[in-house]
Amino acid sequence: MKKNSAITKKSYWDLTYTDHKTVYQQLSLNDFRCYVDQLVMDKIIEYYDGGDILEVGAGNSDWLITVAEKLNPSYCAGLDYSEDGCRLLGEKSKANNLGIDVIHSDMFSPPTHILKRFDFILSFGVVEHFKDLVEVLEAISQFSKPEGLVFSMIPNMAGLNGVLTKLWNRDVYDIHIPHDLSSFVRGHETAGLDVVWSGYLGSTNFGVLSSCFQKNKGINYFIYKQFTRISKLLWLFESKVKPLPTTKIFSPYILVISRVRE
Repeated sequence: MKKNSAITKKSYWDLTYTDHKTVYQQLSLNDFRCYVDQLVMDKIIEYYDGGDILEVGAGNSDWLITVAEKLNPSYCAGLDYSEDGCRLLGEKSKANNLGIDVIHSDMFSPPTHILKRFDFILSFGVVEHFKDLVEVLEAISQFSKPEGLVFSMIPNMAGLNGVLTKLWNRDVYDIHIPHDLSSFVRGHETAGLDVVWSGYLGSTNFGVLSSCFQKNKGINYFIYKQFTRISKLLWLFESKVKPLPTTKIFSPYILVISRVRE
């Protein structure tokens, strides 16, 4: 496979795992403060129809732990090219008595035994870090059985969260390709995937802006904290009354679920 078009280096991801605690606490999906996480899980449950699960970019993943616990697949694996990320995932899996197979590998040069192996492939915040969306989607799709599903979710950097990220931390903004829904769907179609569901997910989540701040102080951090409180108030309303509309401006995530052709 050709050289990948990543706009982040391995050293960046290694640094994100430094000093991380390995203790895992299951996402409290019934708590209104995890309302958007519940929306994500609902989509996974809706489209997962059994079989083997792989998360690509699974270093230190809480999502894979949650999915393994709730869906109990016969085989569940997480792939990442960061040694520390894999170590943390392995420790979480062991601490929760899960048999997740932790695979330390680059998705562009993986071991052959995991090719065309999986029925359901997850990626959370991975593909937007590559200039060539088609290239990385093709790399992820190689792990799928024919007719398998690829669940690909990215932050909505084309909306307000992207504007604020660019304003508050340009370095963080610059390691993302700011796809909107149409460009994200088009990338999947160009990669030869059949889109079965696509859309913005969640009405708002200003908590995703936490990566903009290295220190919990300053006027921008104060503004960020007030925005997160607004999100939580809206989630409380949504959990008790009704969901609010998803929009290109305010929704925190973009999700495409696609099927790999035979």
